[in-house]
Amino acid sequence: RHGAVTGVVSARGGAGGSTVAVNLAWALSVETPGKCALVDLDLRFGTAAMMLDLEPGRGFKEALDNPGRIDSLFMERAMVRASDNLSLLAGEEDVALEPAVADGALDILFDLLAGAFDQVVVDLPRWRLAEHVGRLDRLLLVTEPSLAGLRDALRLKEAVEGLPDAELPVVVVLNKGGAAKNGELAVAD
Repeated sequence: RHGAVTGVVSARGGAGGSTVAVNLAWALSVETPGKCALVDLDLRFGTAAMMLDLEPGRGFKEALDNPGRIDSLFMERAMVRASDNLSLLAGEEDVALEPAVADGALDILFDLLAGAFDQVVVDLPRWRLAEHVGRLDRLLLVTEPSLAGLRDALRLKEAVEGLPDAELPVVVVLNKGGAAKNGELAVAD
């Protein structure tokens, strides 16, 4: 069994990638059969737990430091249930330090999650996108309809498509249409 792994990344800060990831995970957990995992890989500034009004579980950072600890017991302790079919893996670490990730830890984590859940939605920080592309089945690039947002979305899309072994579907999601009073591109543009 291998659950589908969908990565969600904002082309620019504030474009709404985390909101799309949380809502996608929620919709998958309600509208499709099976269980869904939502993983927030931004351990310092991630907002998935807050959006679901949950306290992040404990042990995510320690498991990334020591991949030998990543097993079904880890999932049970570190993941928080948002509903019967939706579980969250997130952390809230010191903002002054980038949490260390041991070699192979994320491969073990993603294999375990894809084996235990039918759908896995990963909220990715864009600065770590290249290292995660090989673990994804599809990627959503979220942008707002501004010139800078679309430019960055297209640049990220080209970068991902240019990576070796990156044969995954990349979908650009236009978010916040009509929200800006100035600077929003017209549909024709």
